[in-house]
Amino acid sequence: MNSTYSIYLTGVGGQGIIRVSTIIGEAAMRKGLKVVMSELHGMAERGGMVTTEVKIGDSSSAIIQDGNADLLFAMEPVEALRSLEKVGPNTSAIVNSAPIIPFTVSLGIDTYPEISQIITELQEKSPLLRQAAALFLKETRELLLPLPA
Repeated sequence: MNSTYSIYLTGVGGQGIIRVSTIIGEAAMRKGLKVVMSELHGMAERGGMVTTEVKIGDSSSAIIQDGNADLLFAMEPVEALRSLEKVGPNTSAIVNSAPIIPFTVSLGIDTYPEISQIITELQEKSPLLRQAAALFLKETRELLLPLPA
């Protein structure tokens, strides 16, 4: 069994990705576990991408190698797609299905993919994701439903 649990968290500015990572890290430390964390939040104040990488256990670096995340936690569907390189065959995922529409889409400059297309791409990445390890929050964010098989 791996002595490190790796969590890749992603979303857009204002969704609380860094705060969620801090809560996870503090909870692990209160249990006496070692935690390392990194964050990236360049244009977050403008609704840009925010990512954090948290490793719980025996690790000196928070950077998660491609394909090695144990958990993908995405608060925005397109950000989940942008994070697929971190997903491997044993990665579980929690992905919010309520999109945050970028201003470029609102202006008609760009398009936003259909949620069903995003789900399909996530399911294709890993057999475990297809077996309902990936969970989507309904837009009401009250119900946690498994992906269809």
